[in-house]
Amino acid sequence: MKADVPRVVADIVPIHSLVSMVMDGLSEPQLLIPQNVSPHDYSMRPSEAKALQEASLVVYLGHDMTPWLEPLFETIAASADALDLSEVKGVLKLPYRDGPIFDDHTDHDEYEEETHADHEEKGHDEYEEETHADHEEESNDASAFEWAGVFSVDDSSHTWLMQKVGGEYADPTMRLVLLPTDSLNEETMHALEEIAETLITGESCTVIEDGESMAPSAEGSCFELHVGNGDDSKFIINTSGLSGLTAYAQHVPTEFERDQHYIKNSVGIDIDPVAQKGVDGHDHHHHGESDPHMWLDPDNAVIWLNVIASRLGRIDPTNADRYTANAKSAIQQIKYTTHKIEDQLASIQGNRFIVYHDAYHYFEKRFGVTAAGSISLGDASKPSPKRLRQLKNLFEDGQINCVLSEPQYSSKLIDSVFAGYKPYIGSVDPVGIDLKLGPALYSELLENIAFDIAQCVNH
Repeated sequence: MKADVPRVVADIVPIHSLVSMVMDGLSEPQLLIPQNVSPHDYSMRPSEAKALQEASLVVYLGHDMTPWLEPLFETIAASADALDLSEVKGVLKLPYRDGPIFDDHTDHDEYEEETHADHEEKGHDEYEEETHADHEEESNDASAFEWAGVFSVDDSSHTWLMQKVGGEYADPTMRLVLLPTDSLNEETMHALEEIAETLITGESCTVIEDGESMAPSAEGSCFELHVGNGDDSKFIINTSGLSGLTAYAQHVPTEFERDQHYIKNSVGIDIDPVAQKGVDGHDHHHHGESDPHMWLDPDNAVIWLNVIASRLGRIDPTNADRYTANAKSAIQQIKYTTHKIEDQLASIQGNRFIVYHDAYHYFEKRFGVTAAGSISLGDASKPSPKRLRQLKNLFEDGQINCVLSEPQYSSKLIDSVFAGYKPYIGSVDPVGIDLKLGPALYSELLENIAFDIAQCVNH
């Protein structure tokens, strides 16, 4: 890096690529969140925290994509200039789509008119009866925990940490179920969920105060953590003789992270989960006002490139002309890619498909393709049984025979849910986890998505 070029951090892979375009020939931004993990629930490593601490500029997609990041601009990244791309003027922002089945109508007023008409046609009593039944079924599907994780524990004790963020704790108490295991994988985490639900909703949940210890039994234990009066609360886990733990928490642990990771070994080293998952039914912590997958509309990227160049030029006026020229060149490349994809997808408009999680709304709207529904929510949390039943109904008429998984997530759920219908199961990557980082990644990402969708629906 040249001495006069600012240090820049970008939160996720596609944004890193856009910043790389603007900085091309001068320097490279640092990627905050690794390519192979979900940005929705991520625990930073010390090296990544150090990058934020040293950054002149942090370019990110806002609270709806990484809710854990913004509080850090008041602490470890306080000296950095923060550029929230989701708040840039002129950028298209779409709402999350509700439910597993996507309505073809995108206009909110038209949707409300249709709902009102249905209400009138059915009659008030019948409508309320159905609504109550749906609500009751959703309540039965809801999980008692918001997050689950599997950890390798090769130390005799570990510390679970809860911190105040913005001057207060996310909650003064949190139930935490710990189940010892020797099988450190995602399948084990899912297999033990029923036991975890029983424990976390039961009456035998031991209260653990700040500074106290807890020892999970072989059958699993529930602990109710009570924070103290200080800014940090610590709870010691006795892991002597254990090789692994599955943890199920009432809240996502990163909600309690200010500047420290939520679990550490006895010498203070951060311990990352082998696998982790947010849980459907408690999406209020993840589901923001807007769908954050805005990079999948290239028109948004064009707007961002100019804004990134302008912000960098303000920080580094010596190279302002270079940033502007790079942005102009990148915009031409993206426009070329956009026209290429428009031609490629023109023949499949009207053919619908199922996606793993609701990440493609922007791409669909921009290029005129239509997903019929998603297995998971936009934050990739676990789908409820009711959601899966509704999706199966889409295959009854035989009009849909394409399901797109994602390389970040196991395809076993898709294989088991849709086994009886034998759809073509493809794969699509909305982030670019296997692509080479750099200026070329963004266009390559869009082209790959277009190819994967076309291949799936044409199969």
